[in-house]
Amino acid sequence: MSKFTILFIYRSITRRFRRMAIAFVGVAVAIAALVFLETIMAGVGDSMINNSIAIHHGHIQCNWEGAAIPKNKFEKLTPTNTTILSRTKFSGMVTFKKKFSHLAIYGIDPIPESKHTVIANKIIDGRYLVNHGEIIIGYNLAKQLGAKTGDSLTLSVTNFKQLRLSVVGIYQTGIELLDSNTAFINKKDALGGTRELAFFLPTGSDVNVVTKKLTTRFPKIKPTPWTKDMPELTQLITLNHVAMNIVLLLAMIILAFGISNTVYISVSERTREFAILRSVGMNSFHIQLIIIVEVILLMSFAGLIGIIIGSSVAESFAIYGLDLSRWTSENRHFLLSGIIHPRLTIRAIILPAIVTFICAIISA
Repeated sequence: MSKFTILFIYRSITRRFRRMAIAFVGVAVAIAALVFLETIMAGVGDSMINNSIAIHHGHIQCNWEGAAIPKNKFEKLTPTNTTILSRTKFSGMVTFKKKFSHLAIYGIDPIPESKHTVIANKIIDGRYLVNHGEIIIGYNLAKQLGAKTGDSLTLSVTNFKQLRLSVVGIYQTGIELLDSNTAFINKKDALGGTRELAFFLPTGSDVNVVTKKLTTRFPKIKPTPWTKDMPELTQLITLNHVAMNIVLLLAMIILAFGISNTVYISVSERTREFAILRSVGMNSFHIQLIIIVEVILLMSFAGLIGIIIGSSVAESFAIYGLDLSRWTSENRHFLLSGIIHPRLTIRAIILPAIVTFICAIISA
C-alpha cells in the first residue's frame, strides 16, 4: 500500500472524526455487550449444572458391588481439584410407632457432602448430620410418618438387621422423589449395600472425557455422566446456545447495516475526491481497497476495545456474581443458589471477533 493511500485514509478518518467516533463507540459497545452476554450464558449453564448435580448426582456417578476402591486410584484420571464423595446406598424400611415406609438410604460422610450437595442447605427443621446414630429425612416422609426432630426411628433391612436412629433434621427440596423416599445417615451406620462414588469436577471440565477414562480403567464401576441421567438439562443448555447464536446473528445484521450506513454517507461525501483520484489515474480497485481498509481498521480497533471492556466487566461480575434468585426460586435447576457467575470462555472472545470481521467485510 502506497504512502499516498495511507495518508488519504488518515485524512479521511481525522476530517470526519466526530462521525467516525460515534460509529467507533457504537461498535465497541455492541461487541462488549456480545462478550458479556456470552459470558452470562456460560455462567447460566454452569449454574444450572452445578445446582442440578448438587442435588446428589455429581458430574459423574459410579455404582458397584464389591470391595471399596481407594480414592487415590482416581486422581490420575480426573482433573486437579476434583472432589470425590464416597457413599453407601441400600434399601430399607423405617418404622415410627405404627407407621412405616420403604425408602432409599444413603450412608454419607457429612462434612464433604455438606460442601458439595444441596441437602445441608435445605434443612427446614433441626440440623444436618454430625454424629453416629442420626438420620435426616425429607419433609414428605416426616409428614407421612408423623415424625419430627428428636424422634427415634427404627431402620430395618432385608437381612433382618435393625438400627435405632434419631431424627436430627428434616429437609425439603421440592423434589418428590427426595422428599418422600430418601433419607441420609452417617456412612459408618450403613447396613451394607451398594458402593457409590460421586465426582465433582472443576467448572468447565469435559465430563465425557473423564467418563471415558474411568470406564477404560474401571469397567465394573459403571461411570454415568450427568448428561446421561439428566437429558432435559442437556437439552436446556443446548437451547441456550442456540438462542445465543441467534442473538449473534441478529447483532451481526444490525452491526452490518449500521456500519454500512456510516460508510455509505462517508463515501457519498467524497464522490468528488474519488472522481479526482480516478482522473489522475487511480483505478476503481484501488479506491475500493481504500474504503475496505478504512472500515476494517475502524471495526478492528472498535472490536478490540469492545472485547477488552466486555471481558473486564465479565471478570468483575464473575467475582461477586449476579443474584437472579428472584427469577429462579421455583426452578429445580437452581436449588442450591440463584447466583450466576459469568465465565469468560474462548467462544466469548472468538465469536464477537468473527462477527466484527464479517461486519467489516459486508459493510465495506
